[in-house]
Amino acid sequence: MSEQLTVKMEVGEEGRDERVKALVIERGALQGEFAEGLNEPAPAWWDNYWGEDKMEHDWGKERIREYERKLRVNLDMTEVLLRGVGDKEKRAEMIGVFDRGQDTVEVQSADLYAERRKALDGAIRSSSEDEEMKAKELGLVNETRSIYEKHREYKAKGRRDADQLANDELKHALTHNMLVDNLNKLNGLCAKHGVERLTYRNFVLPDGKSETGRTYTVGRWNDDRAIVEQYFVRAFERDPVERGTENLLADMPPVSEEERWDKEEMRMRKVVHLDKKIHEQ
Repeated sequence: MSEQLTVKMEVGEEGRDERVKALVIERGALQGEFAEGLNEPAPAWWDNYWGEDKMEHDWGKERIREYERKLRVNLDMTEVLLRGVGDKEKRAEMIGVFDRGQDTVEVQSADLYAERRKALDGAIRSSSEDEEMKAKELGLVNETRSIYEKHREYKAKGRRDADQLANDELKHALTHNMLVDNLNKLNGLCAKHGVERLTYRNFVLPDGKSETGRTYTVGRWNDDRAIVEQYFVRAFERDPVERGTENLLADMPPVSEEERWDKEEMRMRKVVHLDKKIHEQ
């Protein structure tokens, strides 16, 4: 008997809906609990517990992992219960909105980006796949920084005419979608190669239905886009390996097209340098 039919027989649609609501409430409570404890120091027993290995076990990072596991279990249970709901919009609405803000588990998990990216890179390189597939997957891993920098560049402030401004806003939106798509694909590669996902869940991309007037999809899409942007800002700005010597959040002054491409070349060289640093660690 399928899992879907089992759920239907056990709880029925009304019971199912109540259980889903309870899970949504629980997810919110977990996020709130996580946010409240963000600035709390490690408990007194933490260093003693790990002894000589305490430097390898950061309290903040282990706490992120703990809440990721709890939220992943919650989301898996929710999705199992909703497998019988055929309408994609209805299913998304019943899952509920996800918290949006700097203190969410999704955004804070960016503190693990560098080590998780390194683990994924190593897993791909040591896999038994052919060289062409390895190159394709490593390209997906390595293009993230470039997409992010272009996204920041198109958002840079400066005096621009109306046409240039509209063009930059369009490119900013497109690179934003590319970041979301890239993060989802990287999570897929993590699952494929048996290493930790970059984030415990994936994020909504526009599917062509957001113009139908069903505002729930639009709201979820906008919230997820905000979370992904904050995730990468935190990943690239806070981590010294990823940040390098350049402050990616600084407003960029207007530059000529020639200067812009010179800067792009220099940034790409830095990306290659940072990749080498990560691989050497």
